[in-house]
Amino acid sequence: TEKVKWGHADWQNLYKGIEKFGIDPSSWRKIIDTYCPNREVLFIRIKASRAIGSQGLNRYHGWIGNKADVLAEYERNKQIGLATGCWKGGILVENDHKHAEAAIKKRDAEEAAAGVEPPGKRIKLH
Repeated sequence: TEKVKWGHADWQNLYKGIEKFGIDPSSWRKIIDTYCPNREVLFIRIKASRAIGSQGLNRYHGWIGNKADVLAEYERNKQIGLATGCWKGGILVENDHKHAEAAIKKRDAEEAAAGVEPPGKRIKLH
């Protein structure tokens, strides 16, 4: 099933799916059924990971956002990845020393203290 080339329309459909159902293990099948027929769960999860720029999606469970939110979060992840040396192949990948995790916690705390709202929103706690 995954031999069909992934194109611009597929990315747009994935963004629609993330906006409607969020990033969560329970979302992948809904995204497939509604927007990305004939795709597999693992494939959609990997594409969502690439879209948001993070190998680990656990911190996004319950996160929902539109295309602009996804792209903004990608850039935030890229900044952390480049600053920590954890940007690999276009996604944020944690290292053995947890540098990315520490940088994310620091950024989130600084944003919270400054009253800055991050992209997207939580529809359920992770």
